[in-house]
Amino acid sequence: MTDRHEGAIVAFEVFGVGAMVLVTLLRAPAALRSSEQRALWLAVALASVAMSLQIAQTRSVGERLPAGPHGVLLLTELIGMFAATAVSGFVLRLAGRARLAVASYAAAVCLALLLLGLDAAAAAHTEHGVPDDPGQGVTPGRAYWILLLGYHVTASLSCGVLCWIHVTRTPNLPLRFGLLTFGTGVLLAALLAVLSLLHILTRWSWAAGLFPWVSGAEALLMAGGTGVPLVLNARRRARDLRTLHRLYRLWHDLTHRVPQVMLAPVRGRAGDLLASVRHPQLHLYRRTIEIQDALLTLGGSAPPTLLDEARRHVDERRVPPAESAAAITACWLKAVPTPGPRASARPGLPADPYTVVGGEQWSDERFLLQLAGFYGSAMAADFARGRAADGCR
Repeated sequence: MTDRHEGAIVAFEVFGVGAMVLVTLLRAPAALRSSEQRALWLAVALASVAMSLQIAQTRSVGERLPAGPHGVLLLTELIGMFAATAVSGFVLRLAGRARLAVASYAAAVCLALLLLGLDAAAAAHTEHGVPDDPGQGVTPGRAYWILLLGYHVTASLSCGVLCWIHVTRTPNLPLRFGLLTFGTGVLLAALLAVLSLLHILTRWSWAAGLFPWVSGAEALLMAGGTGVPLVLNARRRARDLRTLHRLYRLWHDLTHRVPQVMLAPVRGRAGDLLASVRHPQLHLYRRTIEIQDALLTLGGSAPPTLLDEARRHVDERRVPPAESAAAITACWLKAVPTPGPRASARPGLPADPYTVVGGEQWSDERFLLQLAGFYGSAMAADFARGRAADGCR
């Protein structure tokens, strides 16, 4: 927007804009596949480009293009204006004000044409800026900057206020955080435009000195707001990978005993975890199905008295009621004979999981984690040894 001195481009602004560009790139694959997220992503991507070109080092690279310094500066300002329009239009649509969003798009197009006309009508110039020296003229003209910056103030202020209003109306904590940080970043964009107007009207140098700090904070907050899905996705992936790790021993033992339930070839533990990194949720879903199928198959091979014996064994150990179903399942599972490769249900535990203690929870992640813990416990091992000793007598 207004002129900046290279010495004022501090590392904070570069860091903030860099974070915003990084978040935009990381969000691209998921956002472009979603019609609901695509509009916001495009708006933030435009803002990232405009803010990157405000940095002198980046702009110097762009000035080597055929358009030259003047063309790059003009393009930067138009991109920034349309980015503000896209962001405010997205928020207006979310707020149920689609007509205002369409009106803002039309206003942006009209203003862009007017700004191009003012730039063409101005005296010959190669720079767009407001020099600190009051004796030097503003290029391409004061009216140009007042219109452009006034639009930025209006668009950013309305968008930020709407974000803050909806923070109190949503019960979803991550969404509230995203709206709050993104809205605060947009309000800082309005503050930056106000400071730029103040610099144009007064030529106070201290106002220009604040530009990099406000711009860097704006970029960081907008990156934080739009990066919330990345954090949630990383957290979900980490949780799923941890669950896969905790279920590995149970799953590996059951699929070794009942290999016909496997939906994919068996891999080593390290290879299995590496294969799970890309789609851990799908991998966990498949593993749950394989464990459940193994439980059904092994349950059909159990002697009729096994479930009652496992229940008595668990009762003697005074396992908490909330964990007793998993403990009982682990005991009979540890002691049940391994069936043949073509095993089918036969007299023993009912094949229907809803008639077995804990069977209705076989697809529940918390239950399976409890089962995995008890399966490797001394209690289940003692029960299996006792059953084996009784069988040898």
